[in-house]
Amino acid sequence: MLNSTTDEVVVMEATEQPAIFSHVDEASCEAYYFWLRLVFGGFVMIIGLIANILTIMIMRGKTKTTTMLALTYLAIADFSVLIIYGAINLIPAIADKVSSQIGAYKVKLFIASCILQLSQSSNLVSVYITVIVIWQRYVGVCLPTKAKTYVSMRIVKVQVVCVVIGAVLLYLPSFCMNCFFPEKMHFDLRSTAIHA
Repeated sequence: MLNSTTDEVVVMEATEQPAIFSHVDEASCEAYYFWLRLVFGGFVMIIGLIANILTIMIMRGKTKTTTMLALTYLAIADFSVLIIYGAINLIPAIADKVSSQIGAYKVKLFIASCILQLSQSSNLVSVYITVIVIWQRYVGVCLPTKAKTYVSMRIVKVQVVCVVIGAVLLYLPSFCMNCFFPEKMHFDLRSTAIHA
């Protein structure tokens, strides 16, 4: 603490805690980190991947309607979201267990600078494909006489391509800046890399 009248540093006394308390606290944090991030996060990721693979396999042969086509694209987008977020969740935790502290920090910094932009882009694609599915259902239910005008297989494909291109273009500048010029990376991302 800085004393404003004499400009000298005053050392504040800290209460001493027994060493066993800090060890127990650290052990509980490690257990929480392991069970929540590795075990539970990995389990949710695997269940989601299996569900999306089954959805893609079932709908692959049944893309007779525009809604089925949009739902197939949504399953593919959700699959990519699960892969990317699973990597963000599992790789730093594994790097902490396997690698040295400096190696784990480099892995986390790479994820914070490069992979987070990909995850945001794929998440945006998934959200907007959900909007396309909602539009398909709205037109089918509320405007059935104009469904041929507003909805077709070609229109769904064009909408999905536009969504993917838009999401990539939206996050491309921050991806290039953070991945290729990490020294200019925003402080929040560096902080995220350290604490991930």
